[in-house]
Amino acid sequence: QAIARVFARLGEKKNRNRARLKFLVSQLGIEEFRRLVQEELEVVPHDDRHTAYLDELGDFTYEPAKAGMSLNGTPLPQGFDDWYRTNNYKQVQAGYSTITLNVPLGFREEAEGRHIISGHDTNILELGKALIEKYGERYPVPRQSLPKWIVWLVGPIVGGISRKFVTNNVDVKWRADNSKSKRALGVTYRPMKTSMEEMFQQMIDTGAFGK
Repeated sequence: QAIARVFARLGEKKNRNRARLKFLVSQLGIEEFRRLVQEELEVVPHDDRHTAYLDELGDFTYEPAKAGMSLNGTPLPQGFDDWYRTNNYKQVQAGYSTITLNVPLGFREEAEGRHIISGHDTNILELGKALIEKYGERYPVPRQSLPKWIVWLVGPIVGGISRKFVTNNVDVKWRADNSKSKRALGVTYRPMKTSMEEMFQQMIDTGAFGK
């Protein structure tokens, strides 16, 4: 997780061909990279799940959903030609191809129905205020909002925002119950302030805006 945080903050964002950890290590040097990772290790909250699985790796067995089959010299399954045509890409090297597969991110048999994945009940102003402590002296982060009646009055004139939209959305509290996602999926949510600071720092590092 510490390595991922360093890469998320400093890794290449504009050129996908260089969006690789090896390029970041080459740019920073291995010693500086280790120092940054160590800094992250000191602030990343401890979570037993990050290492608990290591003791169980030897006990893991993988059972495919379907048995494998040879395609050489045998009748091809129905639909294979269509899949091959849209998922097989020839590489520059002769005889090599890239195959794309859609793999589910995860599956929990005990999970049922829909789950609300929302870490915090908040609004745009509170998101901005989360940046004040670290960035408030250098960047014009929001500190207060206009009264709703002013937005209702001038929104259609200045911003092209309808008064119906203002009535239904401005200063309307967002409330979401994520207890089911915590209970059934085991989801844990990071502090909002931490996520906002990391996102903002990433925008600074990539030159998304000036001071």
